[in-house]
Amino acid sequence: MATDIISTVAWQCGNKDCGSPGGWHVGNYWTQDEGGYTYDKFSDGDHDDCAESALPSADEIEKSWRRYSEWVLANGEDPLGNFMVKRTVQVQQPWHFRFNPAIIGPMLVGARLGRKAFTHRNVPEHVREYLNLSSQGQLQDFKTFPELQVAQPLVKPGRWFRVILDHQQCRSDKAYVRELKTLARKHLARSK
Repeated sequence: MATDIISTVAWQCGNKDCGSPGGWHVGNYWTQDEGGYTYDKFSDGDHDDCAESALPSADEIEKSWRRYSEWVLANGEDPLGNFMVKRTVQVQQPWHFRFNPAIIGPMLVGARLGRKAFTHRNVPEHVREYLNLSSQGQLQDFKTFPELQVAQPLVKPGRWFRVILDHQQCRSDKAYVRELKTLARKHLARSK
């Protein structure tokens, strides 16, 4: 059975309908316990025997990844996931909330992020989870308004209360592609 990958190449199949953008795939060359080599053309575990003479040279391996980086630079896509580019970023959002007491407990009566106003019906999901809001706008962690004030002494009925929320936000496609192309350029500059 295969024991260790000894080289990895990027290659294009030429089939536009293969499901991989640009037809790019990763092929792995393996060494075997009992001797000999195998080639896993699609990195799917389906190994074919190969002769030692069929193993790619270091130059051929580098050329395959250079071609891939050139394609990534031209197309702004990374179908092989070769470049580590984050799709999300951690942001801090300064939210303002206004609560009022009610028979069923403290209620969210208003929310703002910058100049944009929200009600309990349309706050984003991460805010709804942070406040543990019911569908009616009740803060479900507190049975009474005084309980809320014990946990947050600065909260006053009908007054705005500021909270900084950490949130994972999707990066724009433009920012993602810009960073991806920068990494592809760096790879090409290093491998000249």
